[in-house]
Amino acid sequence: MKSPIKIIIADDNKTYREGIRFFIEKKNNLEIISEASNGKELLSLTNVLQADIILLDLEMPQMDGFETIKQLLIRQSKLKVIAITMYSDLAYLHELISYGFKGYIHKSSIYENLDEVIDKVMDGLYYFPKELRDRIFPEIRQAK
Repeated sequence: MKSPIKIIIADDNKTYREGIRFFIEKKNNLEIISEASNGKELLSLTNVLQADIILLDLEMPQMDGFETIKQLLIRQSKLKVIAITMYSDLAYLHELISYGFKGYIHKSSIYENLDEVIDKVMDGLYYFPKELRDRIFPEIRQAK
């Protein structure tokens, strides 16, 4: 049997983290190994580099997701970090890619998209919502 994908959740909203944890714990192939309420707490976790995937909120107190991913990728450039956020504008997506995020999930659709996002990112691909991909890469949409 394949070992489960190890996930760390970093989000300042405890109720939201608990919801994601509850959802993930029902899956056989996923395992929450830690949680953090902000970027500083995430960076202080002893097992942060053991994660296969880090779900990282962008808006957190003390250290936001952008500063946190910069620090994480200095430690381990191959970490797979997925942004979770309420933002969905085009300029934001370019920024996420430039910072090194491998994917993005809008907080309101995390339960519908989490499996697909994790699968794509674990396969070494990027995952961004279709409506944003179509606006950034219209030639891909037109080629279909």
